[in-house]
Amino acid sequence: MKVGLLVRTLGTNGGTERFVHGFCRWLVSQGHEVVVHCAAVDGAVEGAEVRLLPVRARGRVGRLRALDRAAEAIPPEDQAVLIGFLRGGRPDLYRAGGGSHRAWMARQPRPAWDLAGRRGDAVEAALDDAVLARARRVVANSELCRRDLVEASGVDPDRIVLVRNGVDLERFRPRDLPRLHPGPTVLFLGNGWARKNLPAALRSVVAMPKVQLVVAGHEPRAGRFRALAAELGLGGRVHWHGPAEAPEHLLPTVDALVLPTRYDPCANVCMEALACGVPVVTTALNGAAEVLPDPGLVVADPDDAFALALALERALQTPGLGAACRTAAEALPAEGAFAELLGHACSLLPPGTP
Repeated sequence: MKVGLLVRTLGTNGGTERFVHGFCRWLVSQGHEVVVHCAAVDGAVEGAEVRLLPVRARGRVGRLRALDRAAEAIPPEDQAVLIGFLRGGRPDLYRAGGGSHRAWMARQPRPAWDLAGRRGDAVEAALDDAVLARARRVVANSELCRRDLVEASGVDPDRIVLVRNGVDLERFRPRDLPRLHPGPTVLFLGNGWARKNLPAALRSVVAMPKVQLVVAGHEPRAGRFRALAAELGLGGRVHWHGPAEAPEHLLPTVDALVLPTRYDPCANVCMEALACGVPVVTTALNGAAEVLPDPGLVVADPDDAFALALALERALQTPGLGAACRTAAEALPAEGAFAELLGHACSLLPPGTP
């Protein structure tokens, strides 16, 4: 079958990108003909055809609108079914990996002075509404995501199916690697440190003098977070790692992952940490919290540094927790998620479609 994938970037830098890249490779391995419609490529997949979308625009609003126009122009006959992973175009099946943008806006309203940000959010919300309305079926990757799509974006619950993020259990697994630092070490890993809430992670380790915090990921305004660490007196206890090109080799070198995110429908890094046998401390605003083996690792308020510290102590001191994390991940293999997603896409085709 000829399957079309619609994504901003074909690559592996980011949760959605890693999911699509793995899905693309799996489709090829299953004998499907794959066409990837994308604006950029930073990691090709052998056996998949790439068709670059003509997106030439500046600024957030310009890029959003240009990408939507280019995606809408994809001829339906280019593939038997089109699966979308971005807010734009007319996919048959849309995986809402970013959740509901209106839910995010309600939880994190922009200040009145941020006119550009407010305008960008309004445009992105409108594009989100449009693709949710156009798609014949919508995929949520957590119950949190499903609720937000219904309550904030007004999607008919009968059009939504749940397919949890899977994880590559071979790539992400416990490994006997040299420890990154002596003593208890906690990792914060993510791009966009304001939404992922690095400040709360920093504050959580202030009262844990024996704990080292490793910060990894891409952030264009890293300076202000470094300044906060210094202001909190963390000094040499915070280690700035930079982008994590191979997270499967970083995760097994630490004792826990902390992600006090303000909103993540299902953060892939949490699934990857579980697969590596690394306990995860996160918030109730992360759909990945639904699969953690211990509810005591989930904090209600992303800014409650004290609650985060207590959860981290639990993660660091509970015997057998790493093995329980690996077991939780083993119930969600990537191949299972890919097969579920393709199955929902195929259910939209006329009977007898090759």
